[in-house]
Amino acid sequence: MKNIVTKILFYVVIAMVFQSCFKFEDGYRIDYKESLADLNIELETPAYGAVGDSILFAIRAKSDYNIRSIIVNTAKYNGDEGTGYVIKSGTVSPLIDHAYGTVQNNTKELDLAYRYVIAQDTSKVEAAISLVDEEGIKTQKFTIQTVPSTVAYSDVVLCTNTSARTDGFSTLTGTTYHNMTAYATVTEANTAVQKAIDFVFITENNSVAWLASPYDGRFSANFQSKNKSLFKRMESMDNADFDKLSNGYLAYFAQLDGIDSGTTSLGDLKVGDIIGFKTDFASTNSSKYGILRIKAIHPTNCEGYEGLSFKMIMDVVTQK
Repeated sequence: MKNIVTKILFYVVIAMVFQSCFKFEDGYRIDYKESLADLNIELETPAYGAVGDSILFAIRAKSDYNIRSIIVNTAKYNGDEGTGYVIKSGTVSPLIDHAYGTVQNNTKELDLAYRYVIAQDTSKVEAAISLVDEEGIKTQKFTIQTVPSTVAYSDVVLCTNTSARTDGFSTLTGTTYHNMTAYATVTEANTAVQKAIDFVFITENNSVAWLASPYDGRFSANFQSKNKSLFKRMESMDNADFDKLSNGYLAYFAQLDGIDSGTTSLGDLKVGDIIGFKTDFASTNSSKYGILRIKAIHPTNCEGYEGLSFKMIMDVVTQK
């Protein structure tokens, strides 16, 4: 009995000494010194995504000391199913276990990836990716943002005859509404349409083409509800970028080109232009980003409009 008590006291003392040497928080040691390891982490996708989307980090590291672990901490926001380390095809995993990122003995280089799958009920996730080696710890931090999913509308057609007799577009449903003067009378149905219209197509002097929000002075139909959408040319995008727009890439380019700093109308439109927009807070598709590409602008006769009209054809990708 005496020997058992002595052993217990011995282990308690050892534990107390161990705890006094190192600081812990939530079970993790937190008093590591800085490691001088080379830790290179690159996002292979945008740091934006909708629920179910994957954010992929490429992790490459090299140390003069043995690497003990690679730790990904996303606080209380655990990723959805599929979250975890990704080992390149044809390579041997450097990990002893994939749950905690413990590294095989005598490892001084790493080349792997980590996939974070966005779950429900998240908006912003602060991710810290840390390498722990025999020298210390090195950490890089990232912010992952949840954004709305997107929908694409192909070959959308808008016609215009005057600044009031013109077509409007709803990004929520992808619906084109013909002849805005028909919705100016105050009725419950017309009010619903007015709130749904995010932009209209207008020409001036039969030459200059404009996209305008109902709020803009170029639009002259007598609406009571006038959404204040914003427009901006996308200087950082080309056709290849538009063709691969996803939930994450749309949000990425919206931030990169600063759609929030756009104006309520945009003129001198040309075929091939790529235009970003943001809908009004009061819109039925409230505060959403979108990007469109103009495929055609030409004079024509449009049904219901007397005299010369103009037609614009475009592809639209928008958050919903």
